[in-house]
Amino acid sequence: MSDKRSWNDTLELEKRRAAPAAADHVVNLFPLGGDTALLGGLGADYKAAAVPDSGNIVRLWIILGKKESSKPGGKRHWGFLYVHLASGFTIGYDDDGMVFTCRFTGPDPMTIVIRGRNLMAICDYISLHRMGWIRVGDEELSPDEAVDDKGQPVPFITSITISDTATGEVLAGG
Repeated sequence: MSDKRSWNDTLELEKRRAAPAAADHVVNLFPLGGDTALLGGLGADYKAAAVPDSGNIVRLWIILGKKESSKPGGKRHWGFLYVHLASGFTIGYDDDGMVFTCRFTGPDPMTIVIRGRNLMAICDYISLHRMGWIRVGDEELSPDEAVDDKGQPVPFITSITISDTATGEVLAGG
């Protein structure tokens, strides 16, 4: 008989070492300090985007403002598969700051327009399929309040508009 552990036994031991069991004996599936792509809770402090993943990921979540979920039939979370991200995006500027436009093809082609400030890195990570989620700033938070510990501006998304590519009809955001 071999004294080697089975693969499943080894995985189970590693899980127990990485995340000690809670009082209710539930093992956390994600290590504390967590998966950088996990969506933040609705009450979480504002952050414009996830920490970029180190490799390509499958989908991008777009989290719209609180007012979107208060509309009848409103949807705050929209998911898009990166496999449908069309080539060709634009980054420009208007009076309110940076404007990034991209399109997702697939069964229901949609155009996404992201507006805000200091978004160049976020937009680049989206084009590289390495950004897990982006989020519109809370309505009660001013872009001027979004600063780091040294008082320097951090990325801030002021709005995201999701439109039907064929008709131009705005489906959400704005």
